[in-house]
Amino acid sequence: MKKRFLITVCFALACFGWIMPFHIQANGMDENNKNELLKALEEQLRDTVHYYHQDSVKIMDGSNFQGTVLKVTKKDDPKTEENEEVIEEYQANLAIAFVEFKLIRDRLFFFEKTEFYYYDLDNKEFLASSQVFGNDEVQTFFDHYKNDVHKKLTLSSEILLLFLISFIITVPLFIMIFHNKGRSTIIHYNLLE
Repeated sequence: MKKRFLITVCFALACFGWIMPFHIQANGMDENNKNELLKALEEQLRDTVHYYHQDSVKIMDGSNFQGTVLKVTKKDDPKTEENEEVIEEYQANLAIAFVEFKLIRDRLFFFEKTEFYYYDLDNKEFLASSQVFGNDEVQTFFDHYKNDVHKKLTLSSEILLLFLISFIITVPLFIMIFHNKGRSTIIHYNLLE
């Protein structure tokens, strides 16, 4: 009886694990918004990041929600004393994404970089963090991933870099050992005569 119960529980857990998706999205970013954001991200990164390696962007986690956007419509003139800055506040369907992409330098060294991107799905434009940080969803999402933002060299590039550095050190050392060995015997021979 205990054996059947144990087998049934194990089978139920296995079925539950098999049915559950492997990647659970934060707040359920749907596929249409995710695909739209990926296309916009690809174009944005090509235009703004100089060393961006094309088609390397991945959305690690994302969320979309209805939120408030603050937008400066008229900037302040620093020549006058009055504050002429006009800020517009509006509601929009927003997407926030924690993304990872690759940078390539000199066609040899690859870097992995992670960043936050904020996108207005209604107006089809990227937003600065200061425009959307008043939303609670943005703050909690940012607090969850703020320690994961990085830019690091990939493992293959680190190995290549270590090889090049060791090559720079060992080649002159071998030249010195083998080249000076011949001279030292000639000098020793001349001293004996």
